[in-house]
Amino acid sequence: MSTADDDREAPPAPPTKFRCNRTRMVLSIRVTLHHVAAAQINLTTTPTTIKLDTLKSRRKFVMDRVYPRGVQCDDARTTAKMEGGVLVVEMPITKLPPVVPVDPPKPPPAADVPVKKKKRDAEAPATKRKRESAAADGETSEAAAEAVAPPKKAKKSGVNSSAGPSEERLHQLLDDATETAERRREESLGKMRRFEEAEEDEKRKAADRKAERERQKTKLLETFRRQQAATKTEKLAQQKAQKARQTPAASATSTPTAAKAPAKKRVSFSNEAVVGGRSRERR
Repeated sequence: MSTADDDREAPPAPPTKFRCNRTRMVLSIRVTLHHVAAAQINLTTTPTTIKLDTLKSRRKFVMDRVYPRGVQCDDARTTAKMEGGVLVVEMPITKLPPVVPVDPPKPPPAADVPVKKKKRDAEAPATKRKRESAAADGETSEAAAEAVAPPKKAKKSGVNSSAGPSEERLHQLLDDATETAERRREESLGKMRRFEEAEEDEKRKAADRKAERERQKTKLLETFRRQQAATKTEKLAQQKAQKARQTPAASATSTPTAAKAPAKKRVSFSNEAVVGGRSRERR
């Protein structure tokens, strides 16, 4: 395949931001890697470069960048963590070159030469005529001299107005911008921590309420079982008492009946008794 096809198939570089905190002497690198797990990131740092690839992930990125402005870092103390789809890499700075102010480009002086020549050529005949008339009339007053004299050029000041801000001012502005960004970041992290703490507190309260409901349920079940056991014991006692009351009454009613009942006699009949119309009792 051609080189153009190879370049087209090469994975792109992820969005990356470099921030240099001169107060803390820390270089912060934020790499946007949405929908990429931490285990799928291959990160390598050196004192002057950072290399990263996500070839194990479905979203493939490859990056090989040099730290800006010649910054050098201690790669042995590199820290990396994921914050909502963004990989944050921080390293202590060991070498920080000074910021050199860049002056704005000055306009070329050749552009003003034709204009000045035209003005000088336009003023020359008028000045010549005024001098001739002044010499003819004998005017030597200061007003005539000032009218004839060409306009004076403004003196150049020693300060170059087009010069940019000083190096100290640039350092101060850079530090202020970095501190503002860090403060905003800390505020956002503080809000996230407060939100997470509120969620944890809510989960803890929900767990406490659930445990309290379970305790009340267990307590009610134990009370119900005790009531059932007491009711069962009471019923058994009532049944035993009822049986005890019924047993003496049955014995008392059976004894007099047996005493009052006469003894049965055996009667036998003979042919003679039947014929004579009598019966004889056998004792």
